[in-house]
Amino acid sequence: MVMLLPFSRLSMEDKLPMNINRYRGQIALEEISMEGQKKLSSAHVSIVGIGGTGSSAAELFSRIGIGTLTLIDPDVVAESDLHRQVLYSESDVGTPKVDAASNRLRAENGDLTILKFRNRLDESNAERLLLGSDIIYDGTDNFESRDTLNRVAVRTKTPLVMTSAVDYYGQVKAIIPGVTSCLACIGYPEEGENISCSTMGIFPPVLSFVAAFGVNLAVKILLSLPVSGDYYHLDMKSLTVTKITARINERCPVCGSQSH
Repeated sequence: MVMLLPFSRLSMEDKLPMNINRYRGQIALEEISMEGQKKLSSAHVSIVGIGGTGSSAAELFSRIGIGTLTLIDPDVVAESDLHRQVLYSESDVGTPKVDAASNRLRAENGDLTILKFRNRLDESNAERLLLGSDIIYDGTDNFESRDTLNRVAVRTKTPLVMTSAVDYYGQVKAIIPGVTSCLACIGYPEEGENISCSTMGIFPPVLSFVAAFGVNLAVKILLSLPVSGDYYHLDMKSLTVTKITARINERCPVCGSQSH
């Protein structure tokens, strides 16, 4: 069964499935419209790390109407995750995150296609696990995984949105291979540096803020809207967002001219 929606931006010839009604609010936005919603509904987003920012992002991608989500995470839900990882409840403790997340997301959106891998992503499996992705969302919490994702994204020419959060602060950067700087362009952390939620603490609202910022960038990329490769520093203490210019480094060992 089909129906016509009374949208001023839709022609009367546009016959839409019933479940398109759930996206009425965003279809009414000029930047999205019906054409954009069709792009989102056919898009494939891979989320690596279904923890703090990753679980919030997965829920937003589902509600926005992304057609296919790949979930990649090796861990099980722990009690200490519950105060900041929004997809999980007490009954999920001990359950693999990809299973608990998949169940929750399918309950929210029955049209969603979910691929799940209980794997730790590394150089040996990254391209296989991320195959078919239109964009990668980085919700990992360690430098090794971010470095791998950055290299794979550049190698496969797949856009990547990197997110991180600790304490009251978050960072977000979009990486569009061939267009923006990559993570390596702005330099790597000092060897042995260990900054994480477990060592530094985390204020839960920061994660939702960072995830929303990252999902916004991802959607803009999927809709071919302008996105810079600048680095965004989010500060929940001062309620500020600082944009740090991050230009392509021609000598970058990953994406620069000397890397080929």
